[in-house]
Amino acid sequence: MTKKIKVYIIALVFGRGGVGVFLRLGELKKRPLTIFYYDFKEKLGELGWLIMPLDYKDLDNKVYINMETYYSDSTVFLSGAIEAVYTQSCSRCLELYQKNATGIFKEELRHIVNEEENILTGETEEKYFVEGDIVDLTEFFRQIFVVSQDLKPLCDDECLGICSGCGVILNYHQCDCKNEVIDPRLAVLSELKAQLKDKE
Repeated sequence: MTKKIKVYIIALVFGRGGVGVFLRLGELKKRPLTIFYYDFKEKLGELGWLIMPLDYKDLDNKVYINMETYYSDSTVFLSGAIEAVYTQSCSRCLELYQKNATGIFKEELRHIVNEEENILTGETEEKYFVEGDIVDLTEFFRQIFVVSQDLKPLCDDECLGICSGCGVILNYHQCDCKNEVIDPRLAVLSELKAQLKDKE
């Protein structure tokens, strides 16, 4: 039966008030094939993973990491999920809304130690440098978070957006603007029609 014990992950303050996710390899190497587990929670603003205007930096933007890890044959095996709850702006109406994003990860990081370097590296050949027995996995988790985000965030799939004429948010109000979409190839004919109308 595989034994599970609490993983040696620590959150440390570094740089300009930022927080990082660090993993201690010492205990993992001493107990190969033993599964270590950990639940990590931190504010996205502290991690610096989300660019937020100053007026809503204090909102409840958090990231949760649930992970299992073990060490075997010079390899660190990581698996789990990262969930983020944060406030962002809709790409259509620009209104703020709360977003839940989840990313699943399963990674094998090869531990390479030689005279030149001491690193963990995966299939993407991204290098995570080990100092002593501590490796900084902040960038590893940041990339998972970034991939989990929507390219065009929407507060709702049926969001009507903003009127290009008067700027009213169409989810709440109707306007009298005539937003005719003209094919650019027919724009010349539209201009000619307007000129003929002016001559009448």
